[in-house]
Amino acid sequence: SIELYNQRRNDVRDFNVITAGQIHLHMTHRIIALAILGIAIFVWRSFRAFSGGFKTLCKGADLLLGLVILQAGLGVFTVWSNKAADIATLHVMAGALTLSCGVALSVMSWRAVATSNPVPAGAVEKNIAHN
Repeated sequence: SIELYNQRRNDVRDFNVITAGQIHLHMTHRIIALAILGIAIFVWRSFRAFSGGFKTLCKGADLLLGLVILQAGLGVFTVWSNKAADIATLHVMAGALTLSCGVALSVMSWRAVATSNPVPAGAVEKNIAHN
């Protein structure tokens, strides 16, 4: 139980007790992180399959996936390093860069779709069947 864990903590530092709310918050953070990683992989694959010659979008998707992987790695290392301030700061900075890259990629995608010719009927299904 949480109470038993708090009683067994042996450290010279005076930590606040761990609560169920904190555990739920951290587990939710990790589950959402895994979902974001899955979404980033899906976006990367989608851009690769349907970019239609927009190399900038493919490079943006590469960057986004790389940043998400970096963010996940820094998150894991933050936990393993017992929440070292420098690693946690890098984790937050990578999150801000990931968000910025995702927003920029979204804007670029919407603009590319708005200025390009519409996709012919059935083209998406044919492209999916070939991949």
